[in-house]
Amino acid sequence: MSIGERQITLGFLGRFAARRALRLDIPYWASILVAIILMYLATKIGVPKEFPNTPQILVHLVYLQDILGYKQISEIYWTLCLEIQFYLFLILFLWVGKQRVESISFQFTLVALLVLSLIESANILDLTPTGSFLPYWYGFSTGAITYWAIIGRLKSSILIGALALLLGFSPFDHGDALIVTIFTGCVLYIAYYLHKMEVWLKNPFMQFLGRISYSLYLFHPLIGWTAQSLALKFFNEWIALITGIGASIISAWITYLILERPAIRWSRSINLGN
Repeated sequence: MSIGERQITLGFLGRFAARRALRLDIPYWASILVAIILMYLATKIGVPKEFPNTPQILVHLVYLQDILGYKQISEIYWTLCLEIQFYLFLILFLWVGKQRVESISFQFTLVALLVLSLIESANILDLTPTGSFLPYWYGFSTGAITYWAIIGRLKSSILIGALALLLGFSPFDHGDALIVTIFTGCVLYIAYYLHKMEVWLKNPFMQFLGRISYSLYLFHPLIGWTAQSLALKFFNEWIALITGIGASIISAWITYLILERPAIRWSRSINLGN
């Protein structure tokens, strides 16, 4: 969506990468610092923790820990390594394809990559090294296909075919993730088709969750899980769960206000051009 139909050049690639870096890096680096602080505090109360070494921290800063085989500092960081690869590959794919999303050759390549991703995700073939985005590309590309179908750059039949492919691979490994992907694509397209986007996605609560979603992703395993674990010492699992969810949302909201909102503003100061 942010790329739109702009002409992709080397300069555009650089500006796009800079915008993504400003948008993602500042909250991410802050979460790494919080994770290390929490490890230190845990050791002070007698909970043993394995502190990350300097190389481990450095590779985390540039999203290479999964590819280089370093242990994740936080449980969910592996997905960010993939997200960076997704962005880079998609924009390079659009560059090579000259943004001709409507062309048969582009669509054929898009579907071929989707099939390769599903084959690797199902563990039928091992095509790429550890840490590669390909086994998860089906989810990201299905999101792009859904968007292109909604704005009319792809026919709806392409989206239906992509979802059918996912359904066909659902009996294999990671079938649950495939079903979630199918459901999400269907809900978004149906919302558009029924003119329900305004109702479903633009109410204040959904907008609030959307705004804090990245901070929520980063901090829920650090703040939320910690709060839940502490609550379990005094309350039952339901109260502990509510405590964890509440702590996650509050910490995400605070992080959004302090770090993420300024990062978004700074990233938007970089003009992508026409």
